[in-house]
Amino acid sequence: ATLEAPAGPGPLGRLGGQAAQGRSLFCATDQGVLELALDSGRVVERRAFPDTERFVDQGSRLQLCSDGLAVASIREICVLRIH
Repeated sequence: ATLEAPAGPGPLGRLGGQAAQGRSLFCATDQGVLELALDSGRVVERRAFPDTERFVDQGSRLQLCSDGLAVASIREICVLRIH
């Protein structure tokens, strides 16, 4: 499968930094962290984590770490535990 990020609406049009784990792609958006997954060769929105909105934005960079999801933004660096 290929992943293209169009500029228009939809989950791929609003992505910032990403971090992959297994078949999931965690993405930083202005609305919080978004988990995308492959479903029959298509990228679909699996889960949204709106409680993370105050910690991430589209410009944030994500990195999976042993303690959770590290987030680096222009304001701070923090680690989120997403359940």
